[in-house]
Amino acid sequence: MKTGYLHSAAVVLLCAAAFHACITAGFQSDDFHLVDRIDREGFFASWGGPDGDLFLRPGTILSLAADRTIWGGRTSGFHFTNLLLHMTASLLVYALSRRVFEGAGLRAPGTAACLAACLFAVLP
Repeated sequence: MKTGYLHSAAVVLLCAAAFHACITAGFQSDDFHLVDRIDREGFFASWGGPDGDLFLRPGTILSLAADRTIWGGRTSGFHFTNLLLHMTASLLVYALSRRVFEGAGLRAPGTAACLAACLFAVLP
């Protein structure tokens, strides 16, 4: 079981090392539009509208709305939340791939799962 903790720590540290610089970056691409629209229209902002924006992204909008409430206009907070979410997704890739590799009878399923999660963690 200790190797599971080591593998998880490796995934989290690699993810942090790969993306720590994003914390100080500003908003990118459509972030300006989405955050402004959430400020004006609330949670249902991206569920359609007169400008033809018909994206149904409740998870994204919920995350941005929560970030706006918690962090205000500080972009570093938004990016920190995204980094935590990416770390969590990478750990879920580790857990899922470990089960798959164990079921396939791989000799070292934890190591293979760690490699899969690390690859997921660093690829944009």
